[in-house]
Amino acid sequence: EEAAHGQIVAQLQGTLGTEAALAIEQAVAQSRIEESGVLPTILGFIALVIGATTVFAQMQFSLNTIWGVRAKPNSNSALIFIKNRLLSLTVVLSIGFILLVSLVLGVVLRGMLDATNDLLPFASLLTTTAESLISLAMVALLFATIFKVLPDVVLRWQDVFIGAVVTAVLFTIGRSVITIYLAYTATASTYGAAGSVVMILLWVYYSSLILLFGAAFTRSLLLRRGRPLVPRNSAVLVKHELL
Repeated sequence: EEAAHGQIVAQLQGTLGTEAALAIEQAVAQSRIEESGVLPTILGFIALVIGATTVFAQMQFSLNTIWGVRAKPNSNSALIFIKNRLLSLTVVLSIGFILLVSLVLGVVLRGMLDATNDLLPFASLLTTTAESLISLAMVALLFATIFKVLPDVVLRWQDVFIGAVVTAVLFTIGRSVITIYLAYTATASTYGAAGSVVMILLWVYYSSLILLFGAAFTRSLLLRRGRPLVPRNSAVLVKHELL
């Protein structure tokens, strides 16, 4: 359990940065329930599903605004609500699977390079470089999944590939800048116990900006290629567009 915990924290640090990963670790540790049971587990799972799907449903609305589409008016609003929630849940599970694959690849790669540490003169450098590339690839895959699945627009993987890579690079650069900034400032000590929350909010705010910028960049790139915007059957184009 301790080994798994260490690997997860290390993966979070590689993806989100040291400060944000430690903030999440502290928040999870403080919210841990000592006495476990069936009912708390079920309630916690329901709360997690509702919270995660709500976030991605709002993200879908924002991406639809950027792409200039909206859902068709339908009398069966309850069915649409359930469909959107299931779609959001699918995205959440997909992202979780991608992160799990990233974690496994990182562990396997580190183990292989550690085993050949005596044979390779630059094993440490190779390990750091490979882990950075894997992290960048996984982040790009996450953004590509979000850009393709969530908006109510017919898109192909090649349509979102460049935008996802650019977004992942900006995301990684921004993560490094925020990590350096937090390392040389007294954010945590200034806000006391709320320092971890402030760090998480700062990271979420920046990540949201990068996500929306990446979606707008993907849309602009698609239009420059002369590709028409084709909404899905459940959506229509709107005359008033964001961009």
